[in-house]
Amino acid sequence: MSLKPLRSSVVVEKQFAGPPGYGENASDKKVTVPVVLLAEPVSVLPSAGTDDDDPDNQPEQKVKSMQLFSYQGPVTVRGCAKLEGSLMHQVSADHYTKVLLIVQKAQKIASCQ
Repeated sequence: MSLKPLRSSVVVEKQFAGPPGYGENASDKKVTVPVVLLAEPVSVLPSAGTDDDDPDNQPEQKVKSMQLFSYQGPVTVRGCAKLEGSLMHQVSADHYTKVLLIVQKAQKIASCQ
């Protein structure tokens, strides 16, 4: 999946229903995850040369937010930020947005303009 560079966006913490039922039961644990709120909705398109029949390579329209994830540890930047990384579809119960940004670089910036 690919995405054109965006204007600066805001990283916030959002709370979601977690294990064991991820919202099926009122007693489910609440989890807090970093989410980027995009300055404007975007369309996310499959990468060139990928199989159109793959459910993980389907386009997503009007994406307004993305959960942030990093293999390098927790994403700690909050507020206005410049983010770099790759995109993936929601594939498990602990993915809370349709599209996730796997962060490779996160930098706090002074203004969200």
